[in-house]
Amino acid sequence: MFLFPILAAITINLVSPTTITSEGDVVTISASASGLTSSTQYLQVGFTKEGSNANYLGFSKNLSDSWYQYKSSPTTADFSSYFYSFTPVSGNWSGQIQAKIDSSDSGYSGSGNYTVKLMKYITSSTPLYSNDVTIAINISQPPPPPAGGPPPSPPSNPITTPTINWTTVSATDLGTIFQTTFTLTNFDANTSYYIKIRGGADENDLNKVQTQGGSGFLSDTDNWNQFPKVTTNSDGGGNGIVFGKVTTDKLPGPYKIRLRVHKQNGDNNYDSTLKDVVFSKPASPSVSPSTKTTASQSSAALLAGLATTSSHPIRDFVLGTQSAAGVALPIIPKVESTKTTVWSPLLIGAIAVGLCFVIGAGFIIYRRRFWPKGEKEYNTDESL
Repeated sequence: MFLFPILAAITINLVSPTTITSEGDVVTISASASGLTSSTQYLQVGFTKEGSNANYLGFSKNLSDSWYQYKSSPTTADFSSYFYSFTPVSGNWSGQIQAKIDSSDSGYSGSGNYTVKLMKYITSSTPLYSNDVTIAINISQPPPPPAGGPPPSPPSNPITTPTINWTTVSATDLGTIFQTTFTLTNFDANTSYYIKIRGGADENDLNKVQTQGGSGFLSDTDNWNQFPKVTTNSDGGGNGIVFGKVTTDKLPGPYKIRLRVHKQNGDNNYDSTLKDVVFSKPASPSVSPSTKTTASQSSAALLAGLATTSSHPIRDFVLGTQSAAGVALPIIPKVESTKTTVWSPLLIGAIAVGLCFVIGAGFIIYRRRFWPKGEKEYNTDESL
């Protein structure tokens, strides 16, 4: 038995927020890794503008709550002194790391879409890269105050309602991972919330969708602390991306899908509006007709061989138009060897019965005409 090695991998499961409007905005990255060795591992985050030559930049926060700048060729001393570190358990890890943009870096190219990537190290300067997740950076200068004095102060303690705006696919296949993007507004400021995707064929039975967490895909009834988490900013807003799927053992068809938000260490749930998503059964691989061998085709080939034989005593006798006894025998047409004929079971049975009749009649005629005359036949009535 051959044992294949388990390859190390690191995956970004959730990035929040997905839009940066201020240089001080902090991005929280939820990630998981597998196939790791038991030694200490180190992480840093890199931002790069889409379409550029991977000029990474940014700051990452370590476990001492200190920020360190992106290093393209870190040393062993950098790992132990600055980098975020963790130790895998049974080759696996899941957790969160925070990062922010570095607009003072020469690689910063202004507002636009940037990709976020994790780099994992052990002792070598060659990293293991994660998947890419795209975020939008739109940092602008605040407008000057209007002439005539400062703007009026907003009313104290405004009444707000938590809102979940979200988008997802309209159709996909069972077993296929789909992406959901969400934005939270008017939630409690600087507070962590768990996110999950719920769905089902009926609005009152929304437990058929699984949500991707740090340890894999989670069912609707798993503990909240295993689901992706987003932390709101000082305005009570936040956004991110969460992934889900419906397993192939579920029924295909239209589903009702929604997001549910749950406050960490709280009891309240917040549900989004429902959206319709059609889940289809994955297409089965087709089988080439040339690979199928049927009994009817075998029978057709046998008849073709008999009909096309140039000279054969039985063929010459069986395929004759009349027997010596004057019995009309059927003529079996030749079967062209270059054609493929589809024979039904009823037709094959009829041909088989006909052949048995023809061969039996031929044998009787042959026996009467050519059997030796001097040989005594056995008589069941003859006295012994």
